[in-house]
Amino acid sequence: AGVDVVANNRGEFFLIGTPLKDVAKAESLAGPGELVVSPSVYDSLQKRGVIMSKLRFAFVESDYQRVTWAGEPSVNEMLSLLEGQGYISNDKTDAESLIDELVQSAHIPIPSEIGESLSDPSSETTLQSDLMRLLECHRHEAARDVVGKFTAELRRVVVIFISIMYEPSLPEDPSDDDVLLENFQSIYSIISESVSSRSGQVRQFINDDKGTVFIGSFGLRGSVILHPSDAAVEAAQEAQKKLFDIMDIQCSIGITLGKIFCGETGSFQRYEYSMLGPSVNLSA
Repeated sequence: AGVDVVANNRGEFFLIGTPLKDVAKAESLAGPGELVVSPSVYDSLQKRGVIMSKLRFAFVESDYQRVTWAGEPSVNEMLSLLEGQGYISNDKTDAESLIDELVQSAHIPIPSEIGESLSDPSSETTLQSDLMRLLECHRHEAARDVVGKFTAELRRVVVIFISIMYEPSLPEDPSDDDVLLENFQSIYSIISESVSSRSGQVRQFINDDKGTVFIGSFGLRGSVILHPSDAAVEAAQEAQKKLFDIMDIQCSIGITLGKIFCGETGSFQRYEYSMLGPSVNLSA
């Protein structure tokens, strides 16, 4: 199920449900180069007779299955079979054409003044040159603070990681959905207010195999304060107290400080603001 929460002019959309826990377990059971499917996916595949005849399954644990292709077919044969069964929809019938299309979809338009200085416009565009241009575009715009384009920088930021002890199961009766949605909204509003009122930023609010998690930051560009660590600790204490007093929900909180990558990642077709670095992982 999908959930929307909104507070302080910032909205978050996330998914909840058993498949999120299943996919995490399947990934943990798969070794390098292996594919493992959950029991629900295996049941679904059993209804697709043609593709089942092309696959081999081996029990791993708890009805999770390791999948291999019978006779080691070529990539083109696998793509053809998946397309014929409706798993992919593409008019490209061979692997090379499909890969070319994926590369084209990832092509990143670069401002002409930067692109011309990096390469000859008449040369053939490659994925490698696109990536180099993207990195250069990041460097230029981080320095010039250009609005409306990709920006990125390295800076010292305080990261706050809040693990909320709230892991609801989806109600079977749709009329009970309102209770679950209101609880998620209340949790998000309480924490968001505690963070935003101290010039902090909401990075993410999700529910996955690790439970319900809120990630925030203090010290990003545009909202620098004199003592970000103090503000983070105060926000954490307030959020923890309010969650317990108002909703009787406990939470565990980690706070770190360090230099991290801050910026938009992806392509202009789909991108998000990311914070990457050791201190981000340590906060968890």
